Amino acid sequence: TAAALLRELQRANAGRVTFMPLNRLRPGSDPAYPQSDDVIPIISRLKFAEHLRPAFVQVFRKSLVVRNLEVGSRFSKSH
Repeated sequence: TAAALLRELQRANAGRVTFMPLNRLRPGSDPAYPQSDDVIPIISRLKFAEHLRPAFVQVFRKSLVVRNLEVGSRFSKSH
């Protein structure tokens, strides 16, 4: 359970955690992804059970995989 995980993290002084109840997530619509062969929305490359989609979209919907740092810099300024 969440309480047991939280206790263990605190005991080990292992950082922080955010719990996201699946039934309360409202990740919103996908952003306008750049149309380029140099950019891939990371969500399109991930494999996960469909019932977990809200959590994955919440975390990764604005994340891109880019060809290199220059491309990433260019798209971060324009999107």
